Amino acid sequence: MDIGFPPVTNVADCLGLDEAEVLCGFMDGALGLPLDHACLTAAYFHGWREGIVAAGLSEPDEAHKQLASAFARLRPDEG
Repeated sequence: MDIGFPPVTNVADCLGLDEAEVLCGFMDGALGLPLDHACLTAAYFHGWREGIVAAGLSEPDEAHKQLASAFARLRPDEG
């Protein structure tokens, strides 16, 4: 889904987003609410996309997979 914001694919970009806007977007997405264009910022959109994926309403796109991999690389080996 391209609405003008570049996808968040790395940890640094993710950490630079406004946490409150990400959370608002995530909650709306997880509830299956349509994208709220009145609240639309890069942070809100990222949260909304994460929310619809977490709720099983959408499949993860390539950017989602890249970001998940980037965060996974930060975890220490458990084995």
